Amino acid sequence: MENTQLQIRLLKFFRKNVRRPLLLEEVIQRFPYPKDEIPTLKNDLQILIAKGSLVKTRENRIGLPARMNLVTGRLQGHSDGYGFVIPEEEGEIDVFIPSRAMEGAMHGDTVMARIEKSTTRGKREGKVVQILQRAHSELVGRFEKSKNMDMVIPHEKRISHVFYLTPKNSHPARDGDMVIVKILQYPSKKRNPIGRILKIMGRYGDPRIDTDLIIENHDLPKAFPPEILRQVEKLSEEIPPNVIKDRRDLRRLPTVTIDGEQAKDFVTMQFPQNAFLTE
Repeated sequence: MENTQLQIRLLKFFRKNVRRPLLLEEVIQRFPYPKDEIPTLKNDLQILIAKGSLVKTRENRIGLPARMNLVTGRLQGHSDGYGFVIPEEEGEIDVFIPSRAMEGAMHGDTVMARIEKSTTRGKREGKVVQILQRAHSELVGRFEKSKNMDMVIPHEKRISHVFYLTPKNSHPARDGDMVIVKILQYPSKKRNPIGRILKIMGRYGDPRIDTDLIIENHDLPKAFPPEILRQVEKLSEEIPPNVIKDRRDLRRLPTVTIDGEQAKDFVTMQFPQNAFLTE
């Protein structure tokens, strides 16, 4: 969600004028804004706090994360359990988060981290203190059957957690099936993540589900928008003469390919009358 004009003004105000966290009443007094629209101001402050662009302390003071030794950004996980916070602010150095300091955060989450160590070379190490937004509500993984508890191992290697399936969330999946899991409980220091299988996609290693795995793993759209389909319907199958005149016409030449019949990268070869190449 993009910041509104008021939110942008608020952030500029804090960056330019605020050196220490302010009480809400102090913000209202110092920020130039019509007094009859104070509710809007309060609402936008809460939105910025929820996003992690501003921070509210335990004393109910509001300030910039950077001036409280905090960094807000997207967490880039690693298969070994540690991660890096990629700051939202341009030019800021990434923050290394050891596995012991992840606090249940997963790859892709938007988090706030406290800087706990800095080196003379500019490297920073920290700890996740707040998860602002979860990146995943579902994930793709490989189902593994166990004597004690069934589990799903995420297809995304940067998610190091194993998701367990409780008996009440059992599913007729076979060992080695690729499945889509609904996250019911996120990980924390004291508990394992728990999920429920929503769909069986196919067998692990089956190339026929590769495309579906990519779509699900990266949360890509499963269909073209209606406006794109309408534009495609207007396209003609005939090649206009003004297009052909600037190209070398190879439609009459025999063409050989080593690709199989199901290959996706030479669709035009199925229609020799439309096959032509650029000079």
